[in-house]
Amino acid sequence: MEVPILKQGAVLIATFQAALSDADLNQLRMGLVQQVVKFRSRAVIVDVTAMDVMDSFASRTLREIAHMIRLRGADTVIVGIQPEVAFAMVQLGLTLEGVATALDLEEGLAYLNEKFKLRTESDHRVGWGNPGGNQVDQDIVSARQKGRLMASEMGFSSGDATLIATAISELARNIVSYRIRAKSR
Repeated sequence: MEVPILKQGAVLIATFQAALSDADLNQLRMGLVQQVVKFRSRAVIVDVTAMDVMDSFASRTLREIAHMIRLRGADTVIVGIQPEVAFAMVQLGLTLEGVATALDLEEGLAYLNEKFKLRTESDHRVGWGNPGGNQVDQDIVSARQKGRLMASEMGFSSGDATLIATAISELARNIVSYRIRAKSR
């Protein structure tokens, strides 16, 4: 059963209509991440109100969805966990550690609105607080892109090119960080 994913401004909302199979959950995981990229979404709400059971696979998959989406720069809120389901999860030691939860869709949207407001206020600082501002961020992005391109041209696989680009990004970030610390001394 396919889970409908609705776009509401910068937020995607996935609402479970019924119990899902493991295959359905895996399909949802990939679909949500792709939709976040496609629409440049800032957040995802996963409404599980219709789920009457959340086993270890479902809770692990929801955690993975939230973490994958976080790696894409967006937030995730799981809403609508039924009291009986929450009780069973606690009794079985199943957690959604590190994942925001809310009572229902309305509270999930309110949570995200507050979070966006706080993030927007802090984003107004130049370059997220880095001296040099947006140019520094662009330089890091440029280094990462050039590294990925060079790795691809040298015949590295897509996965290896991603690892190389990630390492370059981390190195560039560290260089900038140490330069900023050295200047402030």
